[in-house]
This record gives sequence, C-alpha cells and structure tokens, in this order.
Amino acid sequence: MKGRFRLSVLCTVTTDSAQKTFAFGQALAAFLRPGGIVALTGPLGAGKTTLAQGILSGLGLERPAASPTFTIINRYRLPHGVCYHIDAYRLDGIGAFFDIGGDEAVSGQAPAVVEWADRIRDALPADALWIDIQYVPGRPEARQLVASGPAERWGRIGELVLAAAGPCQAVAPC
Repeated sequence: MKGRFRLSVLCTVTTDSAQKTFAFGQALAAFLRPGGIVALTGPLGAGKTTLAQGILSGLGLERPAASPTFTIINRYRLPHGVCYHIDAYRLDGIGAFFDIGGDEAVSGQAPAVVEWADRIRDALPADALWIDIQYVPGRPEARQLVASGPAERWGRIGELVLAAAGPCQAVAPC
C-alpha cells in the first residue's frame, strides 16, 4: 500500500441475503468521496460483485454493472463523474495491473471499487476502505462483512452506513 495510515476495524456486519449485501453497497456509496477506493476481498462467490454492484448503483449507475472479470477494468460514466470497477482476479500481480493502465483507475481522481484487491494491494492507496466478505457457517445466504481502514479517513463510516442501510445487523461496534 502506498503511504502511511494505520488500519482499524471500523465495523463488522452480517447481511442475510444478496439483496441486503447490495443494499449495504448502495448505502456505502453515499459516503464515498472522489478518489475513495473500496477494496473488496473474500473467497470466490462470497459476494464481492454483488457489493460492488450495490456501490455502483448507489453512485447513480442506472443499469446493472457487469463484472469486469475478463475486461479487468470497467469505467462507468455517472451523474457526478466517473467510477472504476476493477476485478484483479486474473492479474498476475501489480506489474500486470500497471501494464493495463490500472494506476489511472486508482489515482485518486475518481471512486473505484476493486474486487480481489489483495492481489494488487501495493498499488492501492493506504487510505483505501477494505471490506472482507466471508460466508457465515450454517447460513448459506448470509455474509459477514468486516470493514477496515484508517480512522483518519473513514471515521464513523460503518455506523453511518449501517444507519442508512437499515437491513444489516451489526455484530461489532462501529
């Protein structure tokens, strides 16, 4: 990661359906500033694309966001500018990300949502918001989302998103 910030767990929530994970993303979008990077991690099929689609919808994208699994980077024109949706799953590392112009997408000029962000961690700004999505044992539709990032940048975002999203259950203080 570029720069120096101390990461703190900001909030842990559980959603009980893909629709609620999407709604959490929509609520989160209201708190993204230009250049805000949301870095998503978690196992295959955990809901990274669903959360990314919710964020993009919340930013004003009026059509379903296509997963950039093969294109790697999608650039969307939104009512208030542009946003990038990146899927680093197929990249062979940070060099491949830079080779395709990924540095522009995370330059701080526009919001970006990065799936499989752990694969390009060193390309992302230190003040990114990291959300790890995991399956909840015994609850096939439920997901646990752990948001972490520098408190200096994101502050009470977990608490604010929970208030806006409504359908999520906090399992750790925000």
